[in-house]
Amino acid sequence: FLSLQLRALLEMRDAAKQFNERLAGNRLLTRFGVDWGPVTLTTVGAHAHYEYRAVGDTVNTAARIQELNKTLGTRVLLSHPGIGDTGNEFLMRDLGYFLLRGKSLAVHVYELVNDRASATQEQADLCARFAPAIDAVRNGQYQLALARFRELKVAFPEDGPTAFYLRTLTSGSTLDQGALRVD
Repeated sequence: FLSLQLRALLEMRDAAKQFNERLAGNRLLTRFGVDWGPVTLTTVGAHAHYEYRAVGDTVNTAARIQELNKTLGTRVLLSHPGIGDTGNEFLMRDLGYFLLRGKSLAVHVYELVNDRASATQEQADLCARFAPAIDAVRNGQYQLALARFRELKVAFPEDGPTAFYLRTLTSGSTLDQGALRVD
C-alpha cells in the first residue's frame, strides 16, 4: 500500500511539471509534505457552510513539511515514519532533522526523488554524494560538511538542499537538539 502512495506522489509531481511546461504563463507550484499518523475527521464552519477536514498533529506536521519544500527547493518531502519499509524500490535522500515551526520535537525528513527504475544516474549520484555531507552535519563536523557541500554545489549547481546547507553552515548555524531550526 505504501508503494502505491509513493508512486501517486511521484505521478502528481510529474503531472504538475508537465502542466507547467505546456502552460508557462500559468505555473502551478506544487509541493507535497507527507507525515503518517492518527488524524481526526471533523466538521469545520458554521451551520450555513461547513466541511469535513482532517485535523491533528499529523496534519499539522505534514503542512510544516510541505512548507519546508519552499526553503529547501524541493517538491516531495516525507517524514521518516512516512517512508516506511519500501525496500530499495524508491530513491530517497536523507535531508536531516528539522525543528519545524510550532514543533518541539525534531522531524527526520527525506526527499522522495524517484522510483529506482526511473531514476537518472545524476539523481543517484547526487543522493550518494549528499549522504556523507549530511552525516558530517549530524556528527557536528561542520567544516567537513561545508567542504562536502561546496563540492556538491560545483557538481550540482541547481540543487536546493545543497544551497540551503551552504547558506546555513556559512552563517554559523549549528544543530539545536540534533536538528536545524526552521521557522
